[in-house]
Amino acid sequence: MLETQCESASATTDFVASVATSANGAVTVMAQNIGAGVDGNTITLTPQNSGGTALAIGDIPTQVYKWVCDGSITPNFRPGTCRG
Repeated sequence: MLETQCESASATTDFVASVATSANGAVTVMAQNIGAGVDGNTITLTPQNSGGTALAIGDIPTQVYKWVCDGSITPNFRPGTCRG
């Protein structure tokens, strides 16, 4: 059984409106109180294996090789490692 205790549909901090995880391990965060073009938008971190393929629930216990950033927050508002 997967634990989902890190998820929250309600505001979790001043700048995070919600946090959600998928069954495949992707983490999606929705922003709030930052400004136009960011509020209500998301950033998603998806785990990948060393071959560059997104992990799936059936891949457990494969080690996460890297995280890939995506989402609706424009790159200039993302962390530096997510702008590539």
